[in-house]
Amino acid sequence: MSSQSAYKVAVGQPVAGTMAMSLDSGGIAQPASATNPIPVAIDGSIVVTDVAIAVGVTSTETVVTIGATGQATLIAPNAAARSNLVQNIGSGDLTLGFGSVPTVGNGVNIPPGGAYSEDGNAVTTNGIYGASTAGTKVAIVAGV
Repeated sequence: MSSQSAYKVAVGQPVAGTMAMSLDSGGIAQPASATNPIPVAIDGSIVVTDVAIAVGVTSTETVVTIGATGQATLIAPNAAARSNLVQNIGSGDLTLGFGSVPTVGNGVNIPPGGAYSEDGNAVTTNGIYGASTAGTKVAIVAGV
């Protein structure tokens, strides 16, 4: 199976507010599209129908570098937020804080290669902030 992974997979009926994501050639999570398809590995046979990607969601993609013992605003507060994706593409651990800057280890920890996503009715509008002791690089996709 490919090292790429999709972040939302709905079986049966599409789930309102979900955004299908896939890693692009640079390893950064991007909305799935004809040029950035969701990788699928099939063992046996499977029939896929009614694949839906959220319509009307505009996304902004950003890469932020957090220095050693650094902190950064990853996604600014936004009352219109509909989806958020934060992926740690660096080599150091990342700690997320919601509504305020976290202290390292006191929040949601995202290890190198890990990701955090929100969509639907569970999207923070207070902003997402990051901190790292060793420094890391973060890919961000924010949808409104």
